[in-house]
Amino acid sequence: MKWYHKVDGKKFDNKLSAIRESNSTNYPIFFDTPEAYNHFDFSIEPIQDFDVLLKQEAEKIRDTYKKVRIYYSGGSDSHLMLKTFINNKINFDEVICLKSGISSADYEIDRYAIPQLKSLDVPSNKVKINVPTLKSY
Repeated sequence: MKWYHKVDGKKFDNKLSAIRESNSTNYPIFFDTPEAYNHFDFSIEPIQDFDVLLKQEAEKIRDTYKKVRIYYSGGSDSHLMLKTFINNKINFDEVICLKSGISSADYEIDRYAIPQLKSLDVPSNKVKINVPTLKSY
């Protein structure tokens, strides 16, 4: 079962690829859910522990993709993902923080994400801080 984005009948498991295709073809992006989810009972708790499930998914990501980039905002979701990779010693290639280019709006990255990356001992050569310019917009 896999979720994917669809543009003009083409399936994409990578949202950025779908966006690029949409931009180049002017076709809209649709998000498709596997049919099996329409009949899945989400009220049943999984047998495995949550940390085990996280580790399995992180390993699956590492095994599936040639390059693993973790987009890190410092929020609870991206923090949990990053810690899952780190705590389980699963290699990742890069951590990317996306700023807005407006300093007053980048407080989450500046005040939380960057200090957290340092406290987690993420090597600086694996950290990329993207700061768009006015020209980027």
